[in-house]
Amino acid sequence: LERLPSVGSGSWVTRFLGTPDLCDKGNFARVVKSCTALVGEDAWGFFPKTWVLPDDLTSLRAVLDSGSRRRTYIVKPEDGSQGDGIFMIQGLRDFEVKMSTRSNMAAVCQRYLQKPLLLS
Repeated sequence: LERLPSVGSGSWVTRFLGTPDLCDKGNFARVVKSCTALVGEDAWGFFPKTWVLPDDLTSLRAVLDSGSRRRTYIVKPEDGSQGDGIFMIQGLRDFEVKMSTRSNMAAVCQRYLQKPLLLS
């Protein structure tokens, strides 16, 4: 509320404070992760497995290195927009090579969904 200027009676607030923060992929992934911890993974079954880098780097490397099943993951830089800087990986080697060219390690990595549920 301290960010909200003094509003007179009968005034309208045209947006919810903090909503733009949810549009940031890193912040949104952190919120989903917190909610998942509260209500369990079943409630968020529609949301792909997600790692926020560099916080979850060790966990992501373990998954990518396991090699049990070759899956595709999509890595989206936190500072990118409109598809800029997005790349796909299928293993730890792919990840290490592609991240070595980036100066900023902040990114969101998700299991790639080939046929996502789209709302029309």
